[in-house]
Amino acid sequence: MKKYFVILLSVLFCFTLIGCSNSNNSSTSSNETETGDNPNESTNTEGSDVLIAYFSQTGNTQVVAEYISADLNGNLFQIIPTQPYSEDDVDYNTENSRSMTESQDDSARPEIQDTVEDMSKFSYVFLGYPIWY
Repeated sequence: MKKYFVILLSVLFCFTLIGCSNSNNSSTSSNETETGDNPNESTNTEGSDVLIAYFSQTGNTQVVAEYISADLNGNLFQIIPTQPYSEDDVDYNTENSRSMTESQDDSARPEIQDTVEDMSKFSYVFLGYPIWY
Protein backbone atom coordinates (compact mmCIF):
# COMPACT_ATOMS: atom_id res chain seq x y z
CA MET A 1 0.00 0.00 0.00
CA LYS A 2 2.89 2.35 0.78
CA LYS A 3 4.27 1.70 -2.70
CA TYR A 4 1.04 2.88 -4.36
CA PHE A 5 0.87 5.93 -2.10
CA VAL A 6 4.43 6.93 -3.03
CA ILE A 7 3.69 6.34 -6.71
CA LEU A 8 0.52 8.42 -6.46
CA LEU A 9 2.36 11.31 -4.81
CA SER A 10 5.09 11.11 -7.44
CA VAL A 11 2.53 11.19 -10.23
CA LEU A 12 0.74 14.17 -8.73
CA PHE A 13 4.06 15.98 -8.42
CA CYS A 14 4.87 15.23 -12.08
CA PHE A 15 1.45 16.45 -13.24
CA THR A 16 1.93 19.64 -11.24
CA LEU A 17 5.31 20.30 -12.83
CA ILE A 18 4.02 19.57 -16.32
CA GLY A 19 0.93 21.67 -15.82
CA CYS A 20 3.05 24.62 -14.74
CA SER A 21 5.39 24.39 -17.73
CA ASN A 22 4.98 27.07 -20.36
CA SER A 23 5.07 24.89 -23.45
CA ASN A 24 3.10 26.04 -26.47
CA ASN A 25 4.83 23.69 -28.88
CA SER A 26 3.35 20.33 -29.58
CA SER A 27 4.93 17.51 -31.50
CA THR A 28 1.49 15.94 -31.92
CA SER A 29 -1.96 17.37 -32.31
CA SER A 30 -4.54 16.82 -29.61
CA ASN A 31 -6.17 14.13 -31.74
CA GLU A 32 -3.21 11.90 -32.51
CA THR A 33 -0.64 9.95 -30.58
CA GLU A 34 3.06 9.74 -31.37
CA THR A 35 2.62 6.22 -32.66
CA GLY A 36 -0.20 7.23 -34.99
CA ASP A 37 -2.52 4.64 -33.44
CA ASN A 38 -6.16 5.38 -32.88
CA PRO A 39 -6.06 7.68 -29.82
CA ASN A 40 -9.60 6.71 -28.81
CA GLU A 41 -8.61 3.12 -28.10
CA SER A 42 -7.23 2.36 -24.70
CA THR A 43 -4.29 0.03 -24.44
CA ASN A 44 -5.50 -3.29 -23.14
CA THR A 45 -3.12 -4.82 -20.65
CA GLU A 46 -4.68 -8.19 -19.91
CA GLY A 47 -5.22 -8.78 -16.21
CA SER A 48 -4.15 -5.29 -15.13
CA ASP A 49 -6.42 -3.51 -12.66
CA VAL A 50 -4.76 -0.12 -13.27
CA LEU A 51 -6.24 2.53 -15.58
CA ILE A 52 -4.41 5.68 -16.59
CA ALA A 53 -6.90 8.09 -18.20
CA TYR A 54 -5.48 11.36 -19.44
CA PHE A 55 -6.26 14.51 -21.39
CA SER A 56 -3.30 16.15 -23.08
CA GLN A 57 -3.50 19.28 -25.20
CA THR A 58 0.23 19.71 -25.87
CA GLY A 59 1.48 16.16 -25.29
CA ASN A 60 3.12 16.76 -21.90
CA THR A 61 0.49 14.93 -19.87
CA GLN A 62 0.50 12.10 -22.41
CA VAL A 63 4.23 11.50 -21.84
CA VAL A 64 3.73 11.21 -18.07
CA ALA A 65 0.71 8.91 -18.55
CA GLU A 66 2.81 6.64 -20.78
CA TYR A 67 5.56 6.48 -18.14
CA ILE A 68 3.04 5.52 -15.47
CA SER A 69 1.47 2.92 -17.74
CA ALA A 70 4.83 1.36 -18.54
CA ASP A 71 5.90 1.31 -14.89
CA LEU A 72 2.63 -0.12 -13.55
CA ASN A 73 1.68 -2.23 -16.57
CA GLY A 74 -1.53 -0.22 -16.72
CA ASN A 75 -4.18 0.45 -19.32
CA LEU A 76 -3.98 3.83 -21.10
CA PHE A 77 -7.09 5.75 -22.12
CA GLN A 78 -6.81 9.11 -23.88
CA ILE A 79 -9.65 11.52 -23.17
CA ILE A 80 -10.46 13.37 -26.39
CA PRO A 81 -13.07 16.13 -26.54
CA THR A 82 -15.68 15.83 -29.29
CA GLN A 83 -14.90 19.41 -30.26
CA PRO A 84 -11.08 19.67 -30.22
CA TYR A 85 -9.40 22.65 -28.55
CA SER A 86 -7.60 25.08 -30.84
CA GLU A 87 -4.69 27.27 -29.79
CA ASP A 88 -7.14 30.18 -29.43
CA ASP A 89 -9.40 28.04 -27.22
CA VAL A 90 -6.64 27.53 -24.65
CA ASP A 91 -5.28 31.08 -24.69
CA TYR A 92 -5.73 32.05 -21.06
CA ASN A 93 -4.78 35.66 -21.85
CA THR A 94 -8.02 36.07 -23.80
CA GLU A 95 -10.93 36.77 -21.49
CA ASN A 96 -13.56 34.96 -23.57
CA SER A 97 -11.48 31.99 -24.75
CA ARG A 98 -13.13 28.58 -24.51
CA SER A 99 -10.90 27.39 -21.67
CA MET A 100 -11.46 30.60 -19.69
CA THR A 101 -15.21 30.35 -20.14
CA GLU A 102 -15.28 26.66 -19.18
CA SER A 103 -13.08 27.21 -16.12
CA GLN A 104 -15.48 29.84 -14.78
CA ASP A 105 -18.59 27.73 -15.37
CA ASP A 106 -18.90 24.91 -12.81
CA SER A 107 -21.45 23.17 -15.02
CA ALA A 108 -19.25 23.16 -18.14
CA ARG A 109 -18.33 19.61 -19.03
CA PRO A 110 -17.08 19.25 -22.61
CA GLU A 111 -18.42 16.17 -24.36
CA ILE A 112 -15.80 13.47 -24.96
CA GLN A 113 -15.55 11.04 -27.88
CA ASP A 114 -15.32 7.72 -26.04
CA THR A 115 -15.67 6.26 -22.58
CA VAL A 116 -14.07 3.37 -20.73
CA GLU A 117 -16.22 0.30 -21.27
CA ASP A 118 -16.08 -1.32 -17.83
CA MET A 119 -14.75 0.83 -14.98
CA SER A 120 -15.54 -1.89 -12.43
CA LYS A 121 -12.54 -3.97 -13.50
CA PHE A 122 -10.08 -1.30 -12.31
CA SER A 123 -8.91 -1.06 -8.70
CA TYR A 124 -6.66 1.95 -9.35
CA VAL A 125 -7.40 4.90 -11.61
CA PHE A 126 -4.90 7.64 -12.38
CA LEU A 127 -6.36 10.76 -13.98
CA GLY A 128 -3.98 13.11 -15.76
CA TYR A 129 -4.93 16.53 -17.05
CA PRO A 130 -3.21 19.85 -17.73
CA ILE A 131 -3.42 22.65 -15.20
CA TRP A 132 -4.09 25.70 -17.33
CA TYR A 133 -4.49 28.31 -14.61
